[in-house]
Amino acid sequence: MSLLYHYCSLESFLAILESKKVWLGDASTMNDSHEGKWADQLVQGVLNEIKPSLSDDECRAFAHGYNLNVRRPYLFCLSSKGDILSQWRAYAADATGVAIGFDANRFPRRPGLPAHGLGDSLTVGLWQVLYDQHLQRQLIRSFFDARAQPDSRDYASLGMQVAGLGPLLKNSAFSEEEEWRLVYTPLMMTNEANSHTAIGASWRARQRVSNARIVTYFEYPFPDPAAGFIKEVWLGPRSMARVADIELALALNELGKVSIRRSSATYR
Repeated sequence: MSLLYHYCSLESFLAILESKKVWLGDASTMNDSHEGKWADQLVQGVLNEIKPSLSDDECRAFAHGYNLNVRRPYLFCLSSKGDILSQWRAYAADATGVAIGFDANRFPRRPGLPAHGLGDSLTVGLWQVLYDQHLQRQLIRSFFDARAQPDSRDYASLGMQVAGLGPLLKNSAFSEEEEWRLVYTPLMMTNEANSHTAIGASWRARQRVSNARIVTYFEYPFPDPAAGFIKEVWLGPRSMARVADIELALALNELGKVSIRRSSATYR
């Protein structure tokens, strides 16, 4: 894996170039109506299978840790494929937009699973989405099996750990997307006076309107230097953009030489 692609409209493309930032959007507003809930159901299913081997206190501890760490993540979605018709139609203004090919090696990686932390370096990272339900259940079960030893039965911390799987497991119906996600997990809190705090975040929470909904998001800055972060741009099958204009947009924003390609899809 060297490039990961983000499908978007031309308007979003120019906004990304000019700001040198991408948007990490509220996961609850994604197009999968079971976003997050899919993992909850799988975890509950595995828990039901192994309940006979757990005490009531261990079950309660797991539920407490899990519910404590299930928070709304913020996502920037990418695909390992730069020319998929379903992606063009769904995410690139009905195939009139572009797919931006980013250097995958310049996104931050973190060991383990998404979790809350006390700084951006601990709360943002790139992960691959898993679609196969059998493998998803195996993965969840592996976390429980690792805690089966007498000296490892801390089920509260296990619950907190497993909660991080939420943004990484999806229904297999979405497998064609071959998705990777930049996941951001600040702890969003509001007090009785409606004063907002994002713990573990140095970036300010923002809001925009999309599809008649208010979407909360954070802006993730390009790594320094920005030149070379974008390696490739695909033009959608219905794109009317000229290659020369795409090249000029990249040049005006000092993003260097980038390969420009046109979709092979015959869609109009």
